[in-house]
Amino acid sequence: MKQTDSLRNTTIIDYHLPAVGTTKVTNALSAAIQHTHPKLANSTGYTDSAGQTVTYDTHNRRTLVTDRFGDKTTITRITNRPDSRPRRPTRSATPQATPSLPRPRARSRSTT
Repeated sequence: MKQTDSLRNTTIIDYHLPAVGTTKVTNALSAAIQHTHPKLANSTGYTDSAGQTVTYDTHNRRTLVTDRFGDKTTITRITNRPDSRPRRPTRSATPQATPSLPRPRARSRSTT
Protein backbone atom coordinates (compact mmCIF):
# COMPACT_ATOMS: atom_id res chain seq x y z
CA MET A 1 0.00 0.00 0.00
CA LYS A 2 1.28 3.49 -0.83
CA GLN A 3 0.40 6.74 0.83
CA THR A 4 1.40 10.08 -0.71
CA ASP A 5 1.17 13.39 1.11
CA SER A 6 0.55 16.85 -0.37
CA LEU A 7 4.30 17.33 -1.00
CA ARG A 8 4.40 14.08 -3.01
CA ASN A 9 6.36 12.21 -0.34
CA THR A 10 5.46 8.54 -0.53
CA THR A 11 5.25 6.12 2.36
CA ILE A 12 5.02 2.42 1.55
CA ILE A 13 3.37 -0.02 3.96
CA ASP A 14 4.00 -3.71 3.33
CA TYR A 15 1.97 -6.24 5.26
CA HIS A 16 3.32 -9.75 5.84
CA LEU A 17 6.72 -8.91 4.33
CA PRO A 18 9.26 -10.40 4.80
CA ALA A 19 7.13 -12.87 6.81
CA VAL A 20 3.54 -13.38 7.96
CA GLY A 21 2.87 -11.21 11.00
CA THR A 22 5.31 -8.50 9.96
CA THR A 23 4.52 -4.94 8.91
CA LYS A 24 7.23 -2.90 7.19
CA VAL A 25 6.84 0.87 6.78
CA THR A 26 9.24 2.68 4.44
CA ASN A 27 9.20 6.49 4.34
CA ALA A 28 10.14 8.81 1.46
CA LEU A 29 13.82 8.73 2.48
CA SER A 30 13.83 4.91 2.28
CA ALA A 31 14.18 4.57 6.05
CA ALA A 32 12.23 1.49 7.09
CA ILE A 33 10.77 0.34 10.39
CA GLN A 34 9.43 -3.13 10.96
CA HIS A 35 6.85 -4.37 13.49
CA THR A 36 6.51 -8.05 14.31
CA HIS A 37 3.24 -9.47 15.59
CA PRO A 38 2.99 -13.26 15.34
CA LYS A 39 -0.49 -14.73 14.96
CA LEU A 40 -1.60 -11.14 14.29
CA ALA A 41 -1.71 -10.50 18.03
CA ASN A 42 0.30 -8.11 20.23
CA SER A 43 3.56 -6.77 18.90
CA THR A 44 6.62 -8.80 19.90
CA GLY A 45 9.27 -6.70 18.20
CA TYR A 46 10.19 -3.47 16.52
CA THR A 47 13.20 -2.59 14.37
CA ASP A 48 13.98 0.89 13.11
CA SER A 49 16.11 2.00 10.16
CA ALA A 50 19.16 2.64 12.37
CA GLY A 51 19.14 -0.97 13.55
CA GLN A 52 17.70 -0.48 17.03
CA THR A 53 15.40 -3.31 18.06
CA VAL A 54 12.86 -3.54 20.85
CA THR A 55 11.45 -6.85 22.10
CA TYR A 56 8.10 -7.10 23.91
CA ASP A 57 6.60 -9.76 26.18
CA THR A 58 3.10 -11.24 25.90
CA HIS A 59 1.68 -8.30 27.89
CA ASN A 60 3.10 -5.74 25.41
CA ARG A 61 5.80 -4.58 27.83
CA ARG A 62 9.36 -3.92 26.64
CA THR A 63 11.81 -6.57 27.79
CA LEU A 64 14.93 -5.95 25.69
CA VAL A 65 16.35 -3.02 23.72
CA THR A 66 19.32 -3.52 21.41
CA ASP A 67 20.90 -0.37 19.99
CA ARG A 68 22.55 -0.03 16.58
CA PHE A 69 25.94 -0.96 18.07
CA GLY A 70 24.62 -4.23 19.49
CA ASP A 71 24.57 -3.06 23.11
CA LYS A 72 21.64 -4.61 24.97
CA THR A 73 19.48 -3.29 27.78
CA THR A 74 17.30 -5.83 29.57
CA ILE A 75 14.17 -4.52 31.26
CA THR A 76 12.88 -6.52 34.22
CA ARG A 77 9.69 -6.00 36.18
CA ILE A 78 10.33 -6.16 39.91
CA THR A 79 7.52 -6.89 42.29
CA ASN A 80 7.63 -7.33 46.03
CA ARG A 81 4.46 -9.40 46.11
CA PRO A 82 4.36 -13.16 45.62
CA ASP A 83 1.36 -12.97 43.30
CA SER A 84 0.87 -10.78 40.27
CA ARG A 85 -2.75 -9.83 40.84
CA PRO A 86 -3.41 -6.11 40.73
CA ARG A 87 -3.98 -4.46 44.06
CA ARG A 88 -7.31 -2.92 44.78
CA PRO A 89 -7.76 0.09 47.01
CA THR A 90 -8.94 -0.87 50.47
CA ARG A 91 -11.94 0.73 52.10
CA SER A 92 -12.78 1.12 55.71
CA ALA A 93 -15.70 -1.02 56.89
CA THR A 94 -17.01 1.79 59.05
CA PRO A 95 -17.82 5.16 57.56
CA GLN A 96 -15.71 8.06 58.66
CA ALA A 97 -17.36 10.36 61.14
CA THR A 98 -18.34 13.66 59.61
CA PRO A 99 -17.28 16.69 61.60
CA SER A 100 -20.15 18.48 63.25
CA LEU A 101 -20.58 22.08 62.32
CA PRO A 102 -21.67 24.69 64.83
CA ARG A 103 -25.36 25.38 64.66
CA PRO A 104 -26.31 28.94 63.74
CA ARG A 105 -27.65 30.96 66.62
CA ALA A 106 -31.17 32.22 66.46
CA ARG A 107 -31.28 35.97 66.18
CA SER A 108 -33.24 37.74 68.78
CA ARG A 109 -35.81 40.20 67.56
CA SER A 110 -36.30 43.35 69.34
CA THR A 111 -39.84 44.51 69.72
CA THR A 112 -40.38 48.22 70.14
